[in-house]
Amino acid sequence: MTVVMAPSSSSAANTKRAGMEIARTIQDLKKCKYCNYEHWDDFDLKFHQEMHKEYCEGKEVKRQKHQEYERFGEDDDSSSPFEDTARTFFELGSAQRMDIIFKIAESKCNLAKLSKDLDSTMPEVRRNIIRLTNSGFIQKESDGTFFLTTFGKTILEQVPTIDYLSRNKDYFSDHIFSPLPLKFRKRIGSLSNSILISGLVAVDETLKDIYDKSQEYAYAMIPEVPLDLIESIAARLKKVENKGFRFSYVLPTHAIVPKRRRELLEALKYSELLKKGTVERKMVNSLFIGVVLNEKQACVMFPRIQRNNNIDTDTTSMFYSDDPDFHEWCLDYYRYIWHNARSFEEKGLVEI
Repeated sequence: MTVVMAPSSSSAANTKRAGMEIARTIQDLKKCKYCNYEHWDDFDLKFHQEMHKEYCEGKEVKRQKHQEYERFGEDDDSSSPFEDTARTFFELGSAQRMDIIFKIAESKCNLAKLSKDLDSTMPEVRRNIIRLTNSGFIQKESDGTFFLTTFGKTILEQVPTIDYLSRNKDYFSDHIFSPLPLKFRKRIGSLSNSILISGLVAVDETLKDIYDKSQEYAYAMIPEVPLDLIESIAARLKKVENKGFRFSYVLPTHAIVPKRRRELLEALKYSELLKKGTVERKMVNSLFIGVVLNEKQACVMFPRIQRNNNIDTDTTSMFYSDDPDFHEWCLDYYRYIWHNARSFEEKGLVEI
């Protein structure tokens, strides 16, 4: 005979209690905030996140990056020859990522220093660090500091061009670069660290300041010469103490000059200055880009498109700076024009 034992009430209660405990334990499993991997306790979770933090964050950043690119991109045509270029611009489309690149360019630094310098949270900076690392802009040293890759350094060198054009896009809505030789257009980023000076009075005062402060030389290449500028350089030539001082200029064939110019030049004994080489001058057929500089300061004027589609040098506005790169660009351009200019001729000048 088979005897069937009925479970006691205490045994059933224990079984039910054990089942509830297991269910509660499963509900209480800890999940990694990045990959949702389940852990039994806080220690397990902390260990996992410490060991796999960069991997987990990297996966999350890639996911977000892909979503952003899909959301903001017009398409995802990987067959386009500009796909890699588009993604590079996309990664640069963040003020903080740009700040990070420039900070690392100044000196190697770790995450904590970057967060402090940028006054931002470490998670936010870490997210952008991961994006820049995945995109090939930066790499991490064994000591935790970051440095720019060759790709990152080279891209950084192109930023001044984009920055210069972006800040002055209103100006360049009716001003052009086309008279510039290609080799100077490629270096236009050298003009980034400059200020735009507008207005006849402001421009005139800045030009006179460049002449007045010249110690070694003053070079000028402008389409017209106002009387006060002639007076300014004449006064400077009278006070020259440096026997090696040089004033050279380039004018277009039909440059506009004031009638009193001859009188001022005669009083200055201009012909003697020309013979001694203190003053040098040349001429070109036409001049659309103006440059004035001394050994430390420089300015450049670009041509403006008129309503009839003609272009002429805009002498009412100019970019000015004492930045070495800006100065070098202006000096190189002046020398380029000087080298290709012809002998000076008075007969083409227009006196008013």
